[in-house]
Amino acid sequence: MHRTLGWAIVITAAVAFAAALLSHEAYQLKGAYLSSRPASDDDVAFQEAHQAKLCAALCQWFPDEMAKAFILGLACRPSVAITFRVEEVFLQTPGPGAGTKMV
Repeated sequence: MHRTLGWAIVITAAVAFAAALLSHEAYQLKGAYLSSRPASDDDVAFQEAHQAKLCAALCQWFPDEMAKAFILGLACRPSVAITFRVEEVFLQTPGPGAGTKMV
């Protein structure tokens, strides 16, 4: 068990990470855990910049107040940065190919 920033994280040898785009294109990366550390100021700045871009995109479809509350209400602190070696990639875009192993 790894304790960082008041959170208890159970670390196993396996990590799964999902990434999705506004287009509904999505992937899942699976692999081996290598390390973790508290997120740096640069990591948090990257997260906040990504949130701002996502919020701007969502404001095209939703009222500003709704998009801002949904996206900008997510806390970037505390955060933990996890490093892992990608061993498998799966397509997770909705449709008949969802779940297909790509690599």
